[in-house]
Amino acid sequence: MSAAVSEVTDQSFDSDVIGSSVPVLVDFWAHWSGPCRMVATVGIRSTPTLMIFKDGQQADMVVGAVPQKTLAETLDKLLG
Repeated sequence: MSAAVSEVTDQSFDSDVIGSSVPVLVDFWAHWSGPCRMVATVGIRSTPTLMIFKDGQQADMVVGAVPQKTLAETLDKLLG
């Protein structure tokens, strides 16, 4: 798994997320949101929302501040 983190913009979403050859975790957050800061930014109803895209499609989503173990299990399921 890559530790690379980059900012995705409206202009780069298609190439960086939809066109990616590897699963992509997208963190939709807001600087004013306490739970977002705990987890360390289109249709988002709650923050933080983490979406994982695989083969150009949304494969999973985690909403709210969740334990690191939950995030790891979600990613492992898609990478395995």
